[in-house]
Amino acid sequence: MDQHAHHGGTAPVGRSRFVGNGAGLRAAVLSAVAVVAAALVVLLAIAADHVAISRRLALQAEQRTARDAAQAVAVFHGRPMTGAAGWQTPFHPPVPRGNPGAWFGADDYPPDARRAGAEGRTVVELLIQADGRASDCRVVSGSGNASLDRATCLLALQRGRFAPGRDREERAVVSVMRMPGIRWQLEN
Repeated sequence: MDQHAHHGGTAPVGRSRFVGNGAGLRAAVLSAVAVVAAALVVLLAIAADHVAISRRLALQAEQRTARDAAQAVAVFHGRPMTGAAGWQTPFHPPVPRGNPGAWFGADDYPPDARRAGAEGRTVVELLIQADGRASDCRVVSGSGNASLDRATCLLALQRGRFAPGRDREERAVVSVMRMPGIRWQLEN
């Protein structure tokens, strides 16, 4: 049996069905490769432009966040910043998650303050980051006992959870929150 019979009898096994020297085929392949290469160049240019725009937008957002954080820290530490942007109170201030009173229990009373019979009310301001985490604490009105004031800040920083302040565009921003006074009172 002829080896061409299994393949329709038109071409030997392993051979192309094209007739001629293949110049037309080479030209077609080269043309297709050139089109694909041009398309890749265009796609790479679009991707590079997209990356550049994304980086520019990310840098602007980072600069805005850094500026807002610097302004909040300056205000927090009693040095209000001035300038073109100016620091503003968030449109929506931070909100404690849950009851802040539950962050301070009888077991949290500092032992030295208990021994001294110290009582009092401590008011603090917290620096709330854009992720809702309290990162710094400042005593605004002390209780008269340094241990009670320290415990108030420590517990507020450790246990406090907040929905962050938001600007008019609803972006989370660094902000300052004054906590309601924490009353330290010994049990009778």
